[in-house]
Amino acid sequence: MIIKKYILYFIPIYFFSSLGFFYLGLPSLLGEIDIQLYSDSLLYEQYARNLPDGLELISLKGNFLGPLFLLDLLDFNYLYIYLFNSILMIISVSLLVKNYNVNSFLLVLFIFINPLVFCSLWSVNKEILLFFDFTLFLVYVKNKKKLFLFLAIIVSPMIRWQITIFLLIIMILLIIDTKIKYRKTIFFFSLISLSIIYPQISFVFEDVVNHALAGQDKDSGKGIYPMLNNLQNNLGGYIFAFVPKTLQLLYGQLFRITNITDFSAFWNNVVLMLNTVATSILSIYIIYKKRISIKNDILVYIALFYVLIFTLTPIYNTRYMFPIYIILVIVASQKTIKHRKKNGKFFN
Repeated sequence: MIIKKYILYFIPIYFFSSLGFFYLGLPSLLGEIDIQLYSDSLLYEQYARNLPDGLELISLKGNFLGPLFLLDLLDFNYLYIYLFNSILMIISVSLLVKNYNVNSFLLVLFIFINPLVFCSLWSVNKEILLFFDFTLFLVYVKNKKKLFLFLAIIVSPMIRWQITIFLLIIMILLIIDTKIKYRKTIFFFSLISLSIIYPQISFVFEDVVNHALAGQDKDSGKGIYPMLNNLQNNLGGYIFAFVPKTLQLLYGQLFRITNITDFSAFWNNVVLMLNTVATSILSIYIIYKKRISIKNDILVYIALFYVLIFTLTPIYNTRYMFPIYIILVIVASQKTIKHRKKNGKFFN
């Protein structure tokens, strides 16, 4: 039996990950150390043990279905959760290596060098589920096997209902996308359409907006982000708010770098900030290597529509951009054109 080379890469990764789980992640979840290595994990656990009256598992205010389902399925056992997350990540990486012409070492390195991925292995959360779900969909995009699309759509409501809508939109776009030259036109038409439609329906998201405004003082995007939210509420405003809001969500946490030694908010000041650093490094690398092309790369097309839809969020949460990191990892890990020609393979 031949063991794939990329499987061997998991040995050191999960060795250190397991050490981290037992000496940092687990003590953090149990409250034995004063470092927060999770985001909403304990809240999910609290809701799973005693579901509040009137709490909707899927709603505009929050999506709790996936985390609560996993907690119940895995009997609230932190070790089981860690093993489950690890298995999902191994499956995800295996699918990406098998279906995309990537350097497996770089793929694994870029994935796990991000502390958001590494720390998310240790607790119940949406990030690992999202990575798995997005991988299923990207595999469908590559090999057109409908089973992966079906699985991606089935899993997506367990993360966020918005992900389900996004997957269906992309599925439709891929069906009608017969000529590459129309992609820019479709994108800009969609941007203009959202800029007109959103102000007419923004009242639906009033509670979400109030939640966002209530928490703006603790966000690094305070001041600018609420102003951009107000701008997109005006007819045509999203056309002007889209780019700065996207940049804020993708790279705004870099401004927290001065707080990196402040462990009182470890998740925000360290984990999410370093996630942004990883995103920035991959972005620069991809631009430097000239790998971004809406004409030739369907992944860039998908990424553009993802930020187009999710940048509408009034809540400043950089984790909403996590799927962009997944796409950046794939694009950055692509084998060179010379190597692909030699092997008779070309990236879609």
